[in-house]
Order: sequence, then structure tokens, then C-alpha cells
Amino acid sequence: MFENEDPIPEVNPEWQDIDGIVKLFNIYFLGHLSKMLGIKNRYSKEYEEEMQKYRAEIDDVKDASDEDVFEYLSENGFTESEKQNE
Repeated sequence: MFENEDPIPEVNPEWQDIDGIVKLFNIYFLGHLSKMLGIKNRYSKEYEEEMQKYRAEIDDVKDASDEDVFEYLSENGFTESEKQNE
């Protein structure tokens, strides 16, 4: 009935994205996809900001290449860095 006679009214702000599914989709799907494809847009920016919350840095490999980081973690694991945080 609404579609045939009147346009659907705008949703109340309190009912918009209550469970955050739109935000999760934008960040974790569109943002990650944009990052993988090298597309710089607002989704990739939001993804980077969200991922920054979960990053951990090890001082020994802070400026090392990816291969060096992988080798460091393969040899030492996470046990040494966990001891530093205690």
C-alpha cells in the first residue's frame, strides 16, 4: 500500500541500525575489500581506524620487513613479547 500510494516514511533515528550491522558490514566487509584491492575510500579509512584498536607492536621488529617479522615470530613465538607485557 505504501509503495503504491505514498512513499515509505524515513525511519526514526532511534530505529536505524540498532544492532550495528550496517557499521559492521561497512567496516569488516567493504573496508577490508577496499583495503585488499588498494582502493582508498571512506570504508578503507574506517577499516584502518578499527584495526588500529587491535594492533600490537613488538619493539624488536617495529621497523622490520614482513619477512623479518614472520621469521622473528616463527623462531620466538609470542612468549617473549607476552613476558614483556607482564
